[in-house]
Amino acid sequence: MSELMQRHEFLPAPKNAQEAMQLAETLAASQLIPKNFQGKPNDVFVAMMWSANLGVPVLQGIQGIAVINNKPSIYGDLGLAICMNSGLMDSFKEEFIEPNEMAKNAEGKQSYFKNIIARCTVKRHGIADPFVSEFSVEDALLAGLWNRTDPWKKYPKRMLQMRARAFALRNAFPDRLMGMTFAEEAMDIVDVNDKGEVTSVSPSKKMPQRKPKAQTVEEKPKVEKVEPEQAAPAIENNPASEDLFGQQVMQAAQTMPDPVEVEHKAVVEPVMAEVAKAHEVTQLDENIAKQRADISAALDSMSTWPEVRAFWDQIKPEMKSHCTDLFKAKRESLGIANPKIK
Repeated sequence: MSELMQRHEFLPAPKNAQEAMQLAETLAASQLIPKNFQGKPNDVFVAMMWSANLGVPVLQGIQGIAVINNKPSIYGDLGLAICMNSGLMDSFKEEFIEPNEMAKNAEGKQSYFKNIIARCTVKRHGIADPFVSEFSVEDALLAGLWNRTDPWKKYPKRMLQMRARAFALRNAFPDRLMGMTFAEEAMDIVDVNDKGEVTSVSPSKKMPQRKPKAQTVEEKPKVEKVEPEQAAPAIENNPASEDLFGQQVMQAAQTMPDPVEVEHKAVVEPVMAEVAKAHEVTQLDENIAKQRADISAALDSMSTWPEVRAFWDQIKPEMKSHCTDLFKAKRESLGIANPKIK
């Protein structure tokens, strides 16, 4: 750590990890450090380690280090301070180049714009050529940054300046910045709130996600008729089911009569009964007709009334009502005066 930085330290540097952790716990309990470090001694401990690597006092490091998307970064002013304090910077210059003519935007987001260019020139000791970096409005448009977030809307020149500065300082002093990105640049990759917490990823920076393959669902033929013999499996055979109400519902469903069977009993069975009855009547009529024909043939062969009367007594009682007319006709043909036939 340089002599300039050492003069700003209030406390001596911790001698071991235990002392460093005690200091981190003390700082984390304070309200005078950034909120994203308050109550987080482990984060403070890591920020102290980064401060030692970057050669800055602990409090300055905690103030200038931001954690964005779970990665530490430094604000542009701290990065410039680290490079200037290294003793290796011969010169540093920032400027804006504003053309008089309006440029046409090929992306179509803005028809015409003033292509302001932020330029940063850094001269490092021992290197002949300066490090020059530029970042323009056209670059911001191509990157999808222009007017995207509040900093770019409210402070466009400042954001252009920080981008050009970050490129130039990282190119000129990679050994001093230790690969740390600048917070202003990291905020363009992800959306962060005022606490330095990630809220959402920039749409322009999202990696394309592969859509899951649609699962092919095999269509099953519609069942038009429920077969009564294919009963649903009993709920007790399913050991994974622990829903008592669901078990009761399933058991009740198993005991309910099959809808098709109910419809069959209510509609089909009465019709079939009528058909069966009609069939029985038809068969009965055929038997009666046959017996009547036999009785009529027998009566034709008889010539006396005693024969007819004896034949009447041989007729079954259930058949007599169906052949009374035949015996009356035979009586009249024999000239018998109204004898009683029972």
